[in-house]
Amino acid sequence: MSRTSSISRIEFVALTAVLMSCTAYAIDSMLASVPLIGSELSPNAPERATLILTLFFLGVGLGTFIVGPLSDAFGRKPVLLMGLSVFIGGSAIAWQADSLNLLLAARFISGLGAATPRVLSGAIVRDLYQGRGMARILSFSMMVFTIVPGVAPLIGSLISDAWGWRAVFASIMLFALFVALWFGLRQVETLALENRRPMRTSRYKLAISELFINRSFVIVLCMQALISAMLYTVLMSAHGIYVEIFDMAEQFPYLLGFGSLCGAIAAFTNASLVLRLGMRRLIRTALSIQVSMSIIMLGTLAFVDLPAGVFFWAFLVWKVSNFAVLGFTTGNLQAIALGPFGHMSGMASSMLAASSTILAGLLSYPVFASFDGSLLPVVFGIATLGGGALFLSHWLGHEG
Repeated sequence: MSRTSSISRIEFVALTAVLMSCTAYAIDSMLASVPLIGSELSPNAPERATLILTLFFLGVGLGTFIVGPLSDAFGRKPVLLMGLSVFIGGSAIAWQADSLNLLLAARFISGLGAATPRVLSGAIVRDLYQGRGMARILSFSMMVFTIVPGVAPLIGSLISDAWGWRAVFASIMLFALFVALWFGLRQVETLALENRRPMRTSRYKLAISELFINRSFVIVLCMQALISAMLYTVLMSAHGIYVEIFDMAEQFPYLLGFGSLCGAIAAFTNASLVLRLGMRRLIRTALSIQVSMSIIMLGTLAFVDLPAGVFFWAFLVWKVSNFAVLGFTTGNLQAIALGPFGHMSGMASSMLAASSTILAGLLSYPVFASFDGSLLPVVFGIATLGGGALFLSHWLGHEG
C-alpha cells in the first residue's frame, strides 16, 4: 500500500466498500418509492414508473463498457471523480424532476455515472494487490457491499415515509457526494503514468482478444454470471415469496436484511481464511454446500409435508446459503479474473462486470418468471445455476 497510497489499509477497505455500494444503494433505496412516483408523475399509467429501474440498469450497463478503458488511459482518480460527478448530477435532476420523462432521463444519466465506482473499485484494488491478498481486500469490502441491498430498502422506505419520495433521490445524491469527497481528498492515483494505455481502436481490439482467450477469465466470467443470477433471482422473488407463501409483508425488509447480514459474515470469514486455504478451494466448498442444500430443499418440497413453522425455517436457512455463496465467491473470482491483467485492469474489470451482468440478467429472468406461488421452480432454477457454477469451478485448476 505505501508505494501508491497514504491511507491505512482499514480506510482503504472501507473506501472500496462504499465505492462498491453506490450502485446498490441507488437501486435498492428507492424500490419502495416506485408506486408513489407512478401515482404522482404518471397517474394514467403508473406501471411506467418501473422504468426508473430499467433506465438506470441500462445506463450502468453502457457505462460499464466505457469507464475501464478510460481509466487505463487517463488514470483511475480523474475518471472516477468524473463518473461520480455525473452520478451526483443525475440524482440532483431526479430529485427535482417534475415529469416522469425527465426523471427517467435523469436515472439513465445517474446510471452512466454509477458504473464508474462499480468498475474502478476493482481496478484500484488490482493496482495495489494481486492473488490471495487481493481476494482478502475484496472480501472485507464485500462485507459492507453485501449488507447494502438488504438495508437500503428499509432506509429508503423510512426516508420516503418521513419526507416523501424525492428525499430518497436527495439521499442518493448526498451519499455519492460523500463518497466523492472522501475519495478525492484521501485516495491518491494508483495507476502510474508509465502504465497507462492510450485509447486506440487497435489496442481496444487486442485487449478484448487477450481477455477472451484467457481460459480463467472466461470461466470466471461465466461463473460470476451464474452466481449473480442466483442472487438476482433470490432478490426479485423475495417479496412474492414472503408475502404470498409466508404472509410476512411487514417482516420482509428485516428478513431481507438478515440474509444480507449473513452474506457479510460469509465475506468476513472468507477474508480470514483465503490466505491459508486459497481462493479456488473456498469457491468450490461454498458452491458444493449451496448446491447440496438446494437439492435437499428440492427433495423436501417434492416429498415432505413440513409443518408451516418448520417449513419457514428450512426456507430461511436455504435462502441464507445463497447470500453466503456471494460472500465466499465474489472477491475470490474477481481476484482470479483480474490477476493476469494488471497492465489493463480497468479494461478487464469493465468487461468482467458488463458481460457477467448482462448474462446474469438473461439467466435470472426465466427463473424469476417461473415463480407461480410455489417455491419449487425457483429452488430448481437456483440449484441449476449453482450446479453450473460448481461444474465450471473444476476447470479453474489449482493454486500454485
